[in-house]
Amino acid sequence: PRLFHPGRWAAIPDMPGAPSQLNDALIGEWPFGQKGAPLWHMDQPIERLLRLCEKYPRVCLGWTGEGPVGCDAYRQRMEEVDAFLGNRWPVIHMMRGVKVAFDYPFHSADSTSLAQNGHRYDDPLTDGLFKAIMSLTNA
Repeated sequence: PRLFHPGRWAAIPDMPGAPSQLNDALIGEWPFGQKGAPLWHMDQPIERLLRLCEKYPRVCLGWTGEGPVGCDAYRQRMEEVDAFLGNRWPVIHMMRGVKVAFDYPFHSADSTSLAQNGHRYDDPLTDGLFKAIMSLTNA
């Protein structure tokens, strides 16, 4: 129920490193409609990012390359994304992106991931999401 409060949303669980088609199928299993934001991994085709942005009001970006968010490889890929989006940046949330939150026109950013810390929280919303993520990654 807390997910349906005004302004609330959640990242749709996916599998980093999996092919785009598999993650697209997982998006189709999300039971909460537009209250979810799909994740585009930055090693995937930019065309997929555009498709997600056309379908969802918010999309999350996840860095999957070598080095931390903000490293040279990250910035090189973000320059490609920036050139592709131009002046039409949609609502984008940068996962683990507090360090770079003001470097690009992100709508929001967070400092860590639910997959790393979800087990630390004892409430129905995060506990259920954490168990769902773990069941996907351990499948």
